[in-house]
Amino acid sequence: MFDRKQGLHIPHATAYVIGDLSKEEAEEYFEKHVLSRYVSKFSVYRSEYLKLKCDLYPKKLKYSDKSNSPFWKDSDLIKTMKAIVKAENQGYILEDDLINEISSEQVDSLVNYNFLHYRLTSEFANDIDPSDKIILTVMNQPSVHVMEQVLSEVTSNKK
Repeated sequence: MFDRKQGLHIPHATAYVIGDLSKEEAEEYFEKHVLSRYVSKFSVYRSEYLKLKCDLYPKKLKYSDKSNSPFWKDSDLIKTMKAIVKAENQGYILEDDLINEISSEQVDSLVNYNFLHYRLTSEFANDIDPSDKIILTVMNQPSVHVMEQVLSEVTSNKK
């Protein structure tokens, strides 16, 4: 399906030429101008977005498989999202750092509600730099991008 005159022909994909943008500018362009147009088509992104928006109102959360109500407040979740977004290139945050920021009970609750996940030690996983401390990650990379989006919405709503 390659024609030298027309290039690669893929009927279900749209090519975007973004010129001489830096990686950060290209990611921002993609998220704001491309992804936002197709958000309903990206089921993982959409699912994470809706879940995160609900998680900002923990008093309203009702999960049939959870006996305890969430212990975090919206401000705890916002602090957690900021820490995760800030550490995006690292791939994880340290449990101790987050406990110092929001408290142990809130961290445990975020893990219990599958917002955060304990990561196995480096003996079993080689995709992130090893740490002697307990580390926490999000479920997937779209989660980090959704957090960036929600944080920008929260910030713009407070102005």
